[in-house]
Amino acid sequence: LSQIVQEGRFRGGIVPYGYRLEKQGRFNKKNHEVNEILIDPDEAAVVRIIFEKYVHEGFGAQRLSRWLYHNGYLNRKGTNFANTTIIKMLKNIMYVGILRSGETRSEIFPELQIVPLDLYERAQELMEARTMHHNEVPFNSKGKALLSGMVYCAHCGSKLMLTTSSGRRAKGEPKRETRIRYACHYKIRHPQDCDGQTGYSGEKLDGIVDKIVIRLFERMKTAPRSQLIQKQREKELQLANSSVANLEKLHAATERELESYKKEIIKTINGTGSFGADILGEMIEETRNKLLDLAQELEQAKAKAADLESSAVAIQKEYDKIMTWADLYAGSSIEGKKMILRQLIDRVNIGKNFEIEVELNISVIQFFDFLHPEGDRSVYYRAS
Repeated sequence: LSQIVQEGRFRGGIVPYGYRLEKQGRFNKKNHEVNEILIDPDEAAVVRIIFEKYVHEGFGAQRLSRWLYHNGYLNRKGTNFANTTIIKMLKNIMYVGILRSGETRSEIFPELQIVPLDLYERAQELMEARTMHHNEVPFNSKGKALLSGMVYCAHCGSKLMLTTSSGRRAKGEPKRETRIRYACHYKIRHPQDCDGQTGYSGEKLDGIVDKIVIRLFERMKTAPRSQLIQKQREKELQLANSSVANLEKLHAATERELESYKKEIIKTINGTGSFGADILGEMIEETRNKLLDLAQELEQAKAKAADLESSAVAIQKEYDKIMTWADLYAGSSIEGKKMILRQLIDRVNIGKNFEIEVELNISVIQFFDFLHPEGDRSVYYRAS
């Protein structure tokens, strides 16, 4: 089976959704024409929708199941995609063109790749975050409020709650449009303890933060990818590698020193040595201890250099993720924007007259440190 997988041939069983079997003129040893696995364009389009909505719009499996059904996307049996099926699809590494049999995995076969590797990996990260870390990343992004759960009163520190209201037309007919407000319930209950406003227009606040984020992404795009990544670890990595090289030289020199002392042992026994037996023994013991210490230092220095190397790879992935947000954000749906904002922003503090402070998440702050080393770690807005 492992040989079949490495050659990119289907090993049998149920064909995953997104693919189909088709004879392409290949015959087995018994001279029977065998099936090849190919991408099914129509099904593959649905697979891409599932991954994109899960990663970019915050859809959970149940919500995806309902959305697909209401939009006419059915499985091969003509019924809705069950949420368990969707989870299995999101976990299926075959969609990036990798075939698997037990512990054996193939290289990526481009002709079998339905979703990009980075999109698949991001889906796995989100799935792990949702199951292991108490929904640090939201399962879905329902609702019309862009900043739900992220807005805080700058005066008392309380989290603002969403409230809705609808007015009436002149003839008494109910208005269809619902107005959203971010309300400080602490101010409502304890007006003497909070000198902020009781509430803020949801449409206005969302609009302001939306523009702030668009400008923020424009600033991020000004620095080339290589420049940001190079600034992140270049100096530290150079120092770490230099330390490794110096320790390797010192370790080699100490080994040579120890060997020279060992050669003196025979001379000392014969009475022709330069050192007495006691002194030579002390020198050998001291050099051995020095060698052990250097070996430990060298191991630690190599580990540090390796960590910095792997960290640079992680930072590169983080940069790519943020730049993906930058490209997607302005044209995204409300669901897509909410998903991005929950990973970009830690909290939004709002005070009287719409004085706003947007606090960014730590990974985003790191990039701001490189773009503007002397700058603030928050973004401010004050009404003119």
